Amino acid sequence: MNQHFFKAKISSKKIINAELCLIRLSVDGWKGHIPGQYVEICLTAQNDYKAYRPYSIASKPNNKYIEILIERIPEGEVSTYFYDISDIGDELLVSKPLGQFFILPIIDKDVILIAGGSGIAPFMSMIKNRYSNKKFQLTLFHWSKNFSGLVDYDVLIKQNEKRNYYPYITQEIPDKWSKGTGRINIKAFEKLNKNLYHKIFICGSDTFVENVNGIIKETFPHREILNERFGDV
Repeated sequence: MNQHFFKAKISSKKIINAELCLIRLSVDGWKGHIPGQYVEICLTAQNDYKAYRPYSIASKPNNKYIEILIERIPEGEVSTYFYDISDIGDELLVSKPLGQFFILPIIDKDVILIAGGSGIAPFMSMIKNRYSNKKFQLTLFHWSKNFSGLVDYDVLIKQNEKRNYYPYITQEIPDKWSKGTGRINIKAFEKLNKNLYHKIFICGSDTFVENVNGIIKETFPHREILNERFGDV
Protein backbone atom coordinates (compact mmCIF):
# COMPACT_ATOMS: atom_id res chain seq x y z
CA MET A 1 0.00 0.00 0.00
CA ASN A 2 1.13 3.54 -0.68
CA GLN A 3 2.70 4.85 2.53
CA HIS A 4 0.61 8.02 2.26
CA PHE A 5 -2.70 6.14 2.47
CA PHE A 6 -4.43 4.74 5.55
CA LYS A 7 -7.02 2.00 5.91
CA ALA A 8 -10.43 3.39 6.85
CA LYS A 9 -13.98 2.21 7.56
CA ILE A 10 -17.30 4.00 7.35
CA SER A 11 -18.49 4.39 10.94
CA SER A 12 -21.59 6.51 10.29
CA LYS A 13 -23.64 7.85 7.39
CA LYS A 14 -26.17 10.68 7.60
CA ILE A 15 -28.46 11.49 4.67
CA ILE A 16 -29.03 15.25 4.80
CA ASN A 17 -31.27 15.68 1.76
CA ALA A 18 -31.69 14.36 -1.79
CA GLU A 19 -28.20 15.59 -2.72
CA LEU A 20 -26.05 15.64 0.41
CA CYS A 21 -24.80 13.10 2.91
CA LEU A 22 -22.23 13.25 5.70
CA ILE A 23 -19.85 10.32 6.00
CA ARG A 24 -17.71 9.62 9.07
CA LEU A 25 -14.58 7.53 8.53
CA SER A 26 -12.60 5.83 11.25
CA VAL A 27 -9.01 5.96 9.98
CA ASP A 28 -6.21 3.68 11.20
CA GLY A 29 -3.22 5.69 12.39
CA TRP A 30 -4.84 9.08 11.79
CA LYS A 31 -2.95 11.91 13.47
CA GLY A 32 -5.28 14.84 12.85
CA HIS A 33 -5.41 17.66 10.31
CA ILE A 34 -5.39 21.44 9.97
CA PRO A 35 -8.83 23.02 9.34
CA GLY A 36 -9.14 23.65 5.59
CA GLN A 37 -7.15 20.60 4.50
CA TYR A 38 -8.54 17.80 2.32
CA VAL A 39 -7.94 14.10 1.69
CA GLU A 40 -7.84 11.83 -1.33
CA ILE A 41 -10.36 9.00 -1.08
CA CYS A 42 -9.48 5.77 -2.90
CA LEU A 43 -12.20 3.24 -3.77
CA THR A 44 -11.23 -0.14 -5.20
CA ALA A 45 -13.63 -2.20 -7.35
CA GLN A 46 -13.68 -6.00 -7.53
CA ASN A 47 -11.68 -5.89 -10.77
CA ASP A 48 -9.04 -3.83 -8.92
CA TYR A 49 -10.02 -0.61 -10.69
CA LYS A 50 -9.25 2.33 -8.39
CA ALA A 51 -11.03 5.67 -8.29
CA TYR A 52 -9.47 8.63 -6.48
CA ARG A 53 -11.34 11.78 -5.47
CA PRO A 54 -10.46 14.75 -3.24
CA TYR A 55 -12.79 15.74 -0.40
CA SER A 56 -12.44 18.55 2.12
CA ILE A 57 -12.38 17.45 5.74
CA ALA A 58 -15.51 18.73 7.48
CA SER A 59 -14.78 17.58 11.03
CA LYS A 60 -12.97 19.22 13.92
CA PRO A 61 -9.29 18.23 14.11
CA ASN A 62 -8.84 15.02 16.10
CA ASN A 63 -6.92 11.77 15.93
CA LYS A 64 -9.83 9.31 15.73
CA TYR A 65 -11.95 10.00 12.66
CA ILE A 66 -12.70 12.41 9.83
CA GLU A 67 -15.98 13.52 8.25
CA ILE A 68 -16.56 14.34 4.59
CA LEU A 69 -19.58 16.05 3.07
CA ILE A 70 -20.67 14.33 -0.14
CA GLU A 71 -22.71 16.04 -2.85
CA ARG A 72 -24.36 13.41 -5.04
CA ILE A 73 -23.47 14.02 -8.69
CA PRO A 74 -25.73 11.88 -10.98
CA GLU A 75 -22.82 10.75 -13.15
CA GLY A 76 -20.22 10.76 -10.38
CA GLU A 77 -18.97 7.25 -9.66
CA VAL A 78 -17.56 8.05 -6.22
CA SER A 79 -20.28 10.39 -4.96
CA THR A 80 -23.07 8.00 -6.06
CA TYR A 81 -21.27 5.13 -4.29
CA PHE A 82 -21.17 7.06 -1.03
CA TYR A 83 -24.74 8.35 -1.30
CA ASP A 84 -26.56 5.34 -2.80
CA ILE A 85 -24.53 2.23 -1.97
CA SER A 86 -22.12 2.69 0.93
CA ASP A 87 -22.87 1.25 4.34
CA ILE A 88 -21.36 1.24 7.81
CA GLY A 89 -18.34 -1.03 7.92
CA ASP A 90 -17.33 -0.53 4.27
CA GLU A 91 -13.58 -0.28 3.84
CA LEU A 92 -11.60 2.17 1.73
CA LEU A 93 -8.33 4.10 1.68
CA VAL A 94 -7.77 7.66 2.85
CA SER A 95 -4.67 9.74 2.12
CA LYS A 96 -2.79 11.78 4.67
CA PRO A 97 -4.20 15.34 5.02
CA LEU A 98 -3.27 17.50 2.03
CA GLY A 99 -3.12 21.20 1.25
CA GLN A 100 -1.12 23.96 2.93
CA PHE A 101 -2.82 26.86 1.14
CA PHE A 102 -6.52 26.88 2.03
CA ILE A 103 -6.08 26.74 5.84
CA LEU A 104 -6.74 28.99 8.80
CA PRO A 105 -3.96 31.50 9.54
CA ILE A 106 -1.80 30.75 12.55
CA ILE A 107 -1.81 34.36 13.68
CA ASP A 108 -4.87 36.07 15.16
CA LYS A 109 -6.71 37.54 12.16
CA ASP A 110 -10.35 38.22 11.23
CA VAL A 111 -11.54 35.84 8.53
CA ILE A 112 -14.52 35.87 6.15
CA LEU A 113 -15.76 32.51 4.85
CA ILE A 114 -18.02 32.42 1.78
CA ALA A 115 -19.58 29.10 0.75
CA GLY A 116 -21.87 27.92 -2.02
CA GLY A 117 -23.74 24.64 -1.44
CA SER A 118 -21.44 21.80 -0.38
CA GLY A 119 -18.55 24.28 -0.42
CA ILE A 120 -19.38 24.64 3.27
CA ALA A 121 -17.35 21.46 4.00
CA PRO A 122 -13.89 22.94 4.79
CA PHE A 123 -15.53 25.75 6.73
CA MET A 124 -17.33 23.24 8.97
CA SER A 125 -13.89 22.16 10.19
CA MET A 126 -12.70 25.75 10.58
CA ILE A 127 -15.80 26.78 12.53
CA LYS A 128 -15.68 23.79 14.88
CA ASN A 129 -12.05 24.62 15.57
CA ARG A 130 -12.89 28.30 16.11
CA TYR A 131 -15.23 27.48 19.01
CA SER A 132 -12.46 25.60 20.80
CA ASN A 133 -9.91 28.31 19.98
CA LYS A 134 -11.50 31.73 20.34
CA LYS A 135 -8.53 33.70 19.05
CA PHE A 136 -10.21 33.71 15.65
CA GLN A 137 -13.23 35.78 14.62
CA LEU A 138 -14.92 33.98 11.73
CA THR A 139 -17.73 35.46 9.65
CA LEU A 140 -19.61 32.91 7.55
CA PHE A 141 -21.79 33.51 4.47
CA HIS A 142 -23.49 30.39 3.09
CA TRP A 143 -25.71 30.18 0.02
CA SER A 144 -27.88 27.06 -0.40
CA LYS A 145 -30.81 26.33 -2.67
CA ASN A 146 -32.83 24.90 0.25
CA PHE A 147 -32.90 24.94 4.04
CA SER A 148 -31.62 21.40 4.55
CA GLY A 149 -28.49 22.31 2.61
CA LEU A 150 -27.57 24.82 5.33
CA VAL A 151 -25.58 22.15 7.15
CA ASP A 152 -25.18 22.80 10.91
CA TYR A 153 -27.68 25.70 10.71
CA ASP A 154 -29.16 25.08 14.18
CA VAL A 155 -25.73 24.92 15.80
CA LEU A 156 -24.49 28.03 14.02
CA ILE A 157 -27.57 30.06 14.93
CA LYS A 158 -27.19 29.15 18.62
CA GLN A 159 -23.49 30.04 18.58
CA ASN A 160 -24.05 33.26 16.65
CA GLU A 161 -23.09 35.48 19.58
CA LYS A 162 -21.62 38.25 17.43
CA ARG A 163 -24.04 37.95 14.51
CA ASN A 164 -21.33 36.53 12.28
CA TYR A 165 -23.42 33.91 10.45
CA TYR A 166 -25.33 34.90 7.29
CA PRO A 167 -27.34 32.06 5.68
CA TYR A 168 -29.08 32.51 2.32
CA ILE A 169 -31.63 30.31 0.51
CA THR A 170 -31.93 30.75 -3.24
CA GLN A 171 -34.81 28.49 -4.35
CA GLU A 172 -36.95 26.48 -1.90
CA ILE A 173 -37.63 29.21 0.65
CA PRO A 174 -39.54 27.96 3.74
CA ASP A 175 -42.50 29.76 5.24
CA LYS A 176 -41.50 32.29 7.91
CA TRP A 177 -37.87 32.28 6.74
CA SER A 178 -36.43 35.59 7.95
CA LYS A 179 -32.81 35.30 6.84
CA GLY A 180 -31.26 35.96 3.45
CA THR A 181 -32.77 35.03 0.09
CA GLY A 182 -31.62 35.19 -3.51
CA ARG A 183 -28.28 34.63 -5.15
CA ILE A 184 -25.07 36.27 -4.05
CA ASN A 185 -24.80 40.00 -4.71
CA ILE A 186 -22.87 42.99 -3.45
CA LYS A 187 -25.60 43.96 -0.94
CA ALA A 188 -24.87 40.86 1.13
CA PHE A 189 -21.65 42.44 2.40
CA GLU A 190 -22.98 45.90 3.25
CA LYS A 191 -23.09 45.07 6.98
CA LEU A 192 -19.37 44.42 7.18
CA ASN A 193 -16.81 47.02 8.18
CA LYS A 194 -14.83 47.56 5.00
CA ASN A 195 -12.11 49.39 6.91
CA LEU A 196 -11.03 46.18 8.62
CA TYR A 197 -8.59 43.87 6.90
CA HIS A 198 -9.98 40.36 6.46
CA LYS A 199 -8.48 37.24 4.99
CA ILE A 200 -11.23 35.92 2.69
CA PHE A 201 -11.88 32.25 1.89
CA ILE A 202 -14.26 31.25 -0.93
CA CYS A 203 -15.39 27.67 -1.64
CA GLY A 204 -17.96 26.34 -4.10
CA SER A 205 -18.53 25.50 -7.74
CA ASP A 206 -16.51 27.19 -10.49
CA THR A 207 -19.39 29.53 -11.32
CA PHE A 208 -19.99 30.46 -7.68
CA VAL A 209 -16.31 31.17 -7.02
CA GLU A 210 -16.00 33.31 -10.15
CA ASN A 211 -19.07 35.36 -9.19
CA VAL A 212 -17.88 35.86 -5.63
CA ASN A 213 -14.39 36.88 -6.70
CA GLY A 214 -15.81 39.66 -8.86
CA ILE A 215 -17.97 40.97 -6.02
CA ILE A 216 -15.28 40.69 -3.35
CA LYS A 217 -12.63 42.47 -5.41
CA GLU A 218 -15.05 45.38 -5.81
CA THR A 219 -16.21 45.37 -2.17
CA PHE A 220 -12.93 44.57 -0.41
CA PRO A 221 -10.07 45.69 -2.67
CA HIS A 222 -6.50 44.70 -1.78
CA ARG A 223 -7.54 41.79 0.43
CA GLU A 224 -5.98 38.33 0.45
CA ILE A 225 -8.46 35.98 -1.26
CA LEU A 226 -8.12 32.18 -1.17
CA ASN A 227 -10.26 30.03 -3.49
CA GLU A 228 -11.19 26.36 -3.47
CA ARG A 229 -13.36 24.92 -6.25
CA PHE A 230 -15.04 21.57 -6.63
CA GLY A 231 -16.19 19.70 -9.70
CA ASP A 232 -18.01 16.49 -10.59
CA VAL A 233 -17.09 13.63 -8.27
